[in-house]
Amino acid sequence: MDLQQERILYLLHRYGERTATAEERGELTAWLASAQADDVPEEFVTLLLDNDAQQAPETEPDWDLVYQRILAGREATETLNSGGLRFIRSTWLRYAAAILLLAGLIGVLYVSITKEGSETAQLDQLPSGPEIQPGKSGAVLVLADGTQLVLDSLRNGVIASQNGSKAILQNGRLAYDPDSAATGRISYNILSTPKGRQFQVTLPDGTKAWLNAASYIRFPTVFADHERKVEVKGEVYLEVVKDAARPFRVNVPGRAEIEVLGTHFNVSAYDNDRAVNTTLLEGSVRVNGVKIKPGQRALATGQATEVAMADVGRAVAWKNGLFNFEGASLEEVMKQLERWYDIEVVYAGSIPDIAFGGEMTKNISLQGLLIVLEKSDVNFRLEGRKLIVLP
Repeated sequence: MDLQQERILYLLHRYGERTATAEERGELTAWLASAQADDVPEEFVTLLLDNDAQQAPETEPDWDLVYQRILAGREATETLNSGGLRFIRSTWLRYAAAILLLAGLIGVLYVSITKEGSETAQLDQLPSGPEIQPGKSGAVLVLADGTQLVLDSLRNGVIASQNGSKAILQNGRLAYDPDSAATGRISYNILSTPKGRQFQVTLPDGTKAWLNAASYIRFPTVFADHERKVEVKGEVYLEVVKDAARPFRVNVPGRAEIEVLGTHFNVSAYDNDRAVNTTLLEGSVRVNGVKIKPGQRALATGQATEVAMADVGRAVAWKNGLFNFEGASLEEVMKQLERWYDIEVVYAGSIPDIAFGGEMTKNISLQGLLIVLEKSDVNFRLEGRKLIVLP
């Protein structure tokens, strides 16, 4: 590594630790704006990635997935809207990936660059007010007897022994270990995530469920002999263990029922969404009796269930630690921010008709994300935990 690269590594460390001076931030910005592909060898990127191991955030997105997507890089840039921010999808992403891993601020360090020219990002230009951090892993477990356990604060080990099953917490994940057949009345647990939290649970049959923010799943501590049935609200991704003798059913109270033998699928069923959106990745399911295939989604309203091709990547981006705003309206984007950052969004006027695009990490402060969104000609004012969308 030559002296210039050592200097850039030093600046990145300073920036990641929030100790960089205005002059150092300016130097880093200038380098980002002028660097060429050959300026940063693969060894340098690898070193940055290795250094990140010492600064792992509390909630880790799937960085390998992020990095591989970045390296795969779509050569053409993708615009956030027709005239606004461009998400970089070229050789620049190699540097952006390494920097985001080191500094954890991808939204701030993205530079708006086109083939015709470029403009540098303002690394220190954040909206005023206390910095609002991204969500993390955490949930509340309600046992059959009504006892509430806040999983964020518990240590690894058996946290409950109930009718035929033990609930075991291990490294931020919950798993159920059936130790005997249930006796008498079936016991149910409820796992819920408040705003700003996500969580993973392995159900008594081995089925894995990931809960997005502001979601819940209700399930028995031991499944019955003839069927497996759970109840969900919010957004849940499920990888169901195959068991032909016991069909798996997901009930969204009053809105939809999903039947499955063994498959991977995502259910988005927030109360303020028009329809229950079921996206199938693998296997086969029926939504209100309507069968869908992998790569399809079913939109279930009170009157009908419509089947269409799905953007699978967008549907499960949240599980992989990413925001995917491809084709999303401003209102849809704001709903995601409300849940992930535990904020209230209000509109000072009519809701601007803006369509977004692109992907970015969820491991970024709200202020950092707002800098990116403001590139598409929408303005915000932050008052405590209230985000006001200005006309």
